[in-house]
Amino acid sequence: MSSSLINTIDIIIITRGDYNTSINNNILFTTDMIDPNIKNNSPIYFTPKIKLTNKLIMDAKLDISPKNIFTNPIYFNQLLNYAIQSKNNLKKETLQEEINKDIINNNIDFLRKLYFPRGGKFYINGKIYIIRKSEYIKNTLKMPNKKDPNKFSIMVELALVDGKKEPGFVGLAREDCKDKALLLDNQALNIFGFKLGISTPIPQTPTIKAPVMYTSSRTGIAGLDKKIGGKKNKYIKNKTYKSNKRRRLKNKSSKIKNKCSKIRKI
Repeated sequence: MSSSLINTIDIIIITRGDYNTSINNNILFTTDMIDPNIKNNSPIYFTPKIKLTNKLIMDAKLDISPKNIFTNPIYFNQLLNYAIQSKNNLKKETLQEEINKDIINNNIDFLRKLYFPRGGKFYINGKIYIIRKSEYIKNTLKMPNKKDPNKFSIMVELALVDGKKEPGFVGLAREDCKDKALLLDNQALNIFGFKLGISTPIPQTPTIKAPVMYTSSRTGIAGLDKKIGGKKNKYIKNKTYKSNKRRRLKNKSSKIKNKCSKIRKI
């Protein structure tokens, strides 16, 4: 197999969310970060000549997990040999090309989805995180050079959630909404010069209940009995009666609506 077909790729990880790094404080990805049981952190093999697809992996019928194909030089070699022998998967012209950016970008995205899927686990210093989002950072691709003639290098950003939170589908979606709100705020700042404020949580004001005050309708003085001059205040009595009647009608109406809605669903 020609050496131009087989290369390795370094994946530099930048994280945000519940674990933050920066471009100057990044992590070189090793396979034990997605599976602590993997002890031999071999290089990740890469090819710029042959398009990697799920169909190719399935058709090759290699008796090994797809993630392990790209860390095992023997199985990776078998995969490329199968692709070359298959007329449907490879054209002779492709092997003669110096650089095919479409194939390189496809293969980078294939590895990103394979190793960093949404909801996948990621371990840092023995602590488990859940991958909410993974993204290949454009313009970080480094091609092989004289110093490393067979090595590519890229940067991938991971949005991580602490595994203790057990975010699930709803938790991940909630964090996605925060990302979208922040994006809209930043776009508004660039266009209008100010943020919309949708990415900033609205503080919850505690509800304060006012004390109940009882007043006499005739005197306006709190605490007076409903009896004035030894006689019952008819105005208060009638007002209370009407209020209670209105409440009963409202409750009855809501019960009828609920019954009707249930009937429509049947």
